[in-house]
Amino acid sequence: MKRERLHVMHEHRVLNVEESLNKQVEDWWRTESFGKNKDWDEPLDEGDQSIRKDWLEDLTRLSELELPRCFCVNTCPEASIQLHVFADASEMGFAAVCYARYSLPDGSIEVSFVMARNRVAPLKQLRMPHLELQAAVLAVRLYCVVKQELTVVIKDTIF
Repeated sequence: MKRERLHVMHEHRVLNVEESLNKQVEDWWRTESFGKNKDWDEPLDEGDQSIRKDWLEDLTRLSELELPRCFCVNTCPEASIQLHVFADASEMGFAAVCYARYSLPDGSIEVSFVMARNRVAPLKQLRMPHLELQAAVLAVRLYCVVKQELTVVIKDTIF
């Protein structure tokens, strides 16, 4: 059980790298100073240049990203499959992620990342309950896509 949690946490942490890079760009565009009163060819000020340089350095590390996407159903059709869908929100955005949990006949358990979606919070500040509700809606929509696209029998879904 502990190994399973660590495996899920590792995959979630790897996904956060990509989402973090997206969020950095979106935050950069949201700042009050960026792009205001500047022409297309006008150079960026030092602060924006520093942000851009850091982002490009982080972007080069994306090539190191590896995420196993093996669905073990083909190797073991007797596996019992559950979908686990998680959602969360903050003032900056909200997200949902779906994992497949395989209970194999020998008693072992495998977990695979299936799909994730994230959104940046609207510019108009929303209260946390509204953002949490949007995260829940995103999770349900994510589940509907996964359920429609997977060709395997899903025993149970846990939100």
